[in-house]
Amino acid sequence: MVQPSPGSTSLVLHYQVGTDAAGGPILRRQTYRGIKPGASLDNLYAAAEVITGLQIHPLYQVDRSEVDELMKQ
Repeated sequence: MVQPSPGSTSLVLHYQVGTDAAGGPILRRQTYRGIKPGASLDNLYAAAEVITGLQIHPLYQVDRSEVDELMKQ
């Protein structure tokens, strides 16, 4: 049987750096690894807002990415 083992958590911020010919957004992302797994969604979003205040591009989307290691038992 395979069981998940907690892996790593990352905060991914997507910024709109321009628009394409059709008017759609051109996005770039910045990933911050080593996030505490127990960090609340409110705290993650607050951190994203603080970090975005240092950027020249507007924030488009905020993601939390969790990766679990699969272990056979």
